[in-house]
Amino acid sequence: TKPLPTSVSGTDGLNWDGLAHCESGGRPGAVDSTGSYGGLYQFDGQTWRSLGGSGVAQDAPAQEQTYRAKKLYVQRGSSPWPHCGRRLYK
Repeated sequence: TKPLPTSVSGTDGLNWDGLAHCESGGRPGAVDSTGSYGGLYQFDGQTWRSLGGSGVAQDAPAQEQTYRAKKLYVQRGSSPWPHCGRRLYK
């Protein structure tokens, strides 16, 4: 299979590590206490699949999770991360 790109236009220079740390403690395999959200950026299953992901986010490599989070940011800005989204700009 072809490797995923690492860059998405309009997302370079944002603090993805800061967002991931706030959302999941920087743990790619993290799952919230309800089991509804997973991965570095706490994707729900529907959002993950809408971005081209398969399975669940927490089972995907960190690089893929970040790529798909960048795609989500281009679509919706920081709104998918209401509590942590501001970390992208620090």
